[in-house]
Amino acid sequence: MSKSDRLNLSILETRVLWAISRQPLHGYALLKHLNSGRKREITNGTLYPILQKLLKEKTIKIKKTGNREKKVYEISKSGKAILKDACNEICATFQSIFNDFVCKTCGSRLKGKG
Repeated sequence: MSKSDRLNLSILETRVLWAISRQPLHGYALLKHLNSGRKREITNGTLYPILQKLLKEKTIKIKKTGNREKKVYEISKSGKAILKDACNEICATFQSIFNDFVCKTCGSRLKGKG
């Protein structure tokens, strides 16, 4: 996967990678984590296609655990590099947004670097 392809992750795909990078999670725990504090819930129908995509791209891997061989998702070495690139892109995007941010209530501007 080229660097330009790495930057084409959606915000949700980036959140999934980020959560799995913190600790390996099974699908239900990941869904619970992603839905924590959200008004609109992410469903199985949204999450599992993302996990399949990330598995196909080898950014995550599966480790089966326990008697029932529960699937636990872990980030791969290439997934860590992809996550780093995606996080850098998100930070740059938000920095440019907030550099131009003006509060509609009080007119204050956020002061960015520069």
